[in-house]
Amino acid sequence: MAECKEALWINPAFAEAHINLGIAYHNLGQLDLAISEYKEALRISPNSAEAHINLGVSYKDLGKLDLALAEYKVALRIDRNHDKAHSNLGAAYYHQGKLDLAISEYKEALRINPNYIETLYNLGIAYDDLGKLDAAIVEYKEALRIDPTHAGAHHNLGIAYRKAGNPDAAIAEYEEALRIDPTHARVHYNLGIAYKDQGRLDSAIAEYKEALRIDPNDAEAHFNLGAIYEAQGKLREAVECFQNFVRVAPPRYASYVRQAEEKIRQLDQRLQ
Repeated sequence: MAECKEALWINPAFAEAHINLGIAYHNLGQLDLAISEYKEALRISPNSAEAHINLGVSYKDLGKLDLALAEYKVALRIDRNHDKAHSNLGAAYYHQGKLDLAISEYKEALRINPNYIETLYNLGIAYDDLGKLDAAIVEYKEALRIDPTHAGAHHNLGIAYRKAGNPDAAIAEYEEALRIDPTHARVHYNLGIAYKDQGRLDSAIAEYKEALRIDPNDAEAHFNLGAIYEAQGKLREAVECFQNFVRVAPPRYASYVRQAEEKIRQLDQRLQ
């Protein structure tokens, strides 16, 4: 940041320095300052695709998707073959729920840059959301061919395998994801589900507990752990888990909260 500021002190019309300063501000979470720098870069150099793309990213992170879309589209009018602009436009469409448009942009980004890992990963997610599991698996595998250490791709490939009815392959992918990043709570949670589906309840319990050690507010892990304890006859442990679920569950789980409260009432009666 100091180098950018020094460069701008020497030459205030140095557009690239404004862009780099904007990136530095963005990385610090100072999005308004980042936007100001990108806008200044564009005042100096209106045809800077990079400035438009970075401005779009800052708008996206502020939740201003329409403004982000507009900037990505301007960048593409300047440079139709900018892979990042296509990829980011696809991600913006995805967050708007426009999956067909998202997929189209991801594919265009990959036509330009076939090794764009995050775009392969995001394309897999879009296909998965559409229920096109075979296509999703292909994209995740391609991302992993390029970068075998991409924990997110291993995780999502595991999810796709589970949905496709291949639990052993799912477990293998979850375990590989955790070998790469043992601190990913959601992978522990999904591995717990896979173990539970296979009747490996002790292993499932261990994974749910690890998920909760990393993220104590994982409502689903509390609920699922409580369900296993209830099935095992460990009623006090089950009550504690369901109470924790009620405590941390977000509003969208209102129906499950009522279910958990009823379980707590019934289990308390059995414990008396």
